[in-house]
Amino acid sequence: MTKYLALFFAAVLLFNINAQEKKILTIDEAIRLGFINNPNIQKTKNQIESSKTGLLSARSSLYPTITGNASWDWSRNDFKVGDKSAADENRNWGLGVSSSYVLFDGYSKYVNIGLKTRDIESAKLNLRRLQQDIVYQTITLYYKVLNLKELVKVRQENLDWNRENLKVIQAKVDVGAGILTDVKKQEVNVGQAEFDLLQTIQNLDDAKQQLYYYLGLDVTEDFEFEDGEKMITDLKQDTLRGGKWYDIPLDDLMAEALNKRADVKVAELSLKSAEDGVEIAGSANMPTISNTASYSIGGATPWNILDSRTIRFGFNLSIPIFTGYSVTANEELAKIQVKNKQIELTDLQKAIKRDLLQSYLEIKTAEKKIEVGRKSISSAEANRDLEEARYKVGTSTLINLQLANTDLMKVQVDYVNSLFDILRLEAQLKYDLGSVSTEIYEQ
Repeated sequence: MTKYLALFFAAVLLFNINAQEKKILTIDEAIRLGFINNPNIQKTKNQIESSKTGLLSARSSLYPTITGNASWDWSRNDFKVGDKSAADENRNWGLGVSSSYVLFDGYSKYVNIGLKTRDIESAKLNLRRLQQDIVYQTITLYYKVLNLKELVKVRQENLDWNRENLKVIQAKVDVGAGILTDVKKQEVNVGQAEFDLLQTIQNLDDAKQQLYYYLGLDVTEDFEFEDGEKMITDLKQDTLRGGKWYDIPLDDLMAEALNKRADVKVAELSLKSAEDGVEIAGSANMPTISNTASYSIGGATPWNILDSRTIRFGFNLSIPIFTGYSVTANEELAKIQVKNKQIELTDLQKAIKRDLLQSYLEIKTAEKKIEVGRKSISSAEANRDLEEARYKVGTSTLINLQLANTDLMKVQVDYVNSLFDILRLEAQLKYDLGSVSTEIYEQ
């Protein structure tokens, strides 16, 4: 009976392990999780709703204000007529409705509506840029994980080679063709290879935790990832053949960035709003024309409330004569704000051009680095094979063999890093251009 229970629990455990192994976190799924769990997404959406409320409030100035009222009052007047006391009581019931409307206020209410409309557009653009940032950051962190997974393979191959080489050296010593010192040296090399592997695995775990934390996941969870080898297969071919989506004149890339970037459009809208602020401040010097109308009925009792009717209709003209220079001061402050917004827009455009140029040059350098790395690996592999063969026949030393292996390891690590660098740089270039697609990840 105990044996069957043990088999049952073993089967359950195996099932759970297999179920956990099926949890694959793709790049698309990671980005969707970033959209769902990032608190700034909801904050920005709330800002959009707040801006819509502001527009509704601004539009209310286009409509008259209508107020209804009802009244009842009672009064008593005691007096004497000669020696006699008398009293006079009055009761009054009333109903009425009144309205007021600003016909002209220097067009400030129309300008304010335009300003609130741009607030909504700016909030939507901020949301788009935030989503693009999440896509870019998620891809960058995801590629870092895949990069380290490939480096773990490289480190494991290096450890396997060093262990196998230790067996070869030990065999030479056993037959009297080698020296014991080489065995000790190779044992140190094996230990160093083990340490390098463990360090890379630790870096991989750290990268996973960074990704999980950014996505709002439990950092103690573990997922399977997409196959990084498949992603870099095409890059292992000729990367200098051209024809990539970014192989266009740099001026065209910069023009595209200035046209697409959401933050540029936000800065342009902010400048326009600042210019409207000058107009709103100046409208305080304009006359204000308003209209009022009212209709009321009244009577001594509710049954004869229609006995008295009053209709009023009128206009009011208000002309500011002297405001103590407050209007002038507000206009000057608004003009200063316009200048500041112009400076911010210019600085942003310069920064975009700088970042775009840097990303473009880095990606072109990465292409060449891959080509150099491919040739370097071929050369380093041939050199290690040669030193390995020479060492086996006794015409080379362990130091030369280990130097050849170290050179190969270095170029292999650099090559893997350069392959993922170009993937990351492509994502960065799209981010700098403002062309990161986010629609497929929105709920």
